[in-house]
Amino acid sequence: MRLFSSFVILVLLFIQVKAQSPAKAVFLRCEYLENPLGIDAANPRLTWRMEDSRQGAVQTGFEIWVDKDSLALSDANSLIKLEPKNRLGYYTKGAVYQRFNMPDSAILYFNKCLEISPNTDFALNNRGSILFNYYKKYNEAMADFTKAIQINPQGDYYLNRSYCYYQLGQLELAKADARVAIQKNIAIPDNYKQLIKL
Repeated sequence: MRLFSSFVILVLLFIQVKAQSPAKAVFLRCEYLENPLGIDAANPRLTWRMEDSRQGAVQTGFEIWVDKDSLALSDANSLIKLEPKNRLGYYTKGAVYQRFNMPDSAILYFNKCLEISPNTDFALNNRGSILFNYYKKYNEAMADFTKAIQINPQGDYYLNRSYCYYQLGQLELAKADARVAIQKNIAIPDNYKQLIKL
């Protein structure tokens, strides 16, 4: 038996019409309840209706996200509304979108966080991770990791920069950063140790 403490259901509709569709999901329900605080069902029933003013519009698919991060996203939106210059609201939105594998949205919010506070090391690290993993922009990622290290020299930042050096063919620099990461108690994956001959 699973207990869902608090969550928000995001339903994305794929409609057979233009991307700028006026279609939206309405009457979102979980176990026939609106905004439930706790659901004690292993397989809760989810229902909604599609609302679209265009004649003949048809729902052709859907995607449902249920996650504790949805609550974090809601909290971040509330924080931004109350304090538009609070970097943490934007950082949190970026981190949630990163977990949802939505790199474009994540980058947008990390950029906003860094616009407010350019020395936010953890936002630099996360943005660098997206640049590295999704866009293969190794030089840009390395610049973010380097700045994060200058602000707060954490071991995982060194490991991330090590990955950049490796991808750019700079094996000695990759090894040097991996060694620093080890000194800072960061576990290096065995396969990466073998790649850089550490």
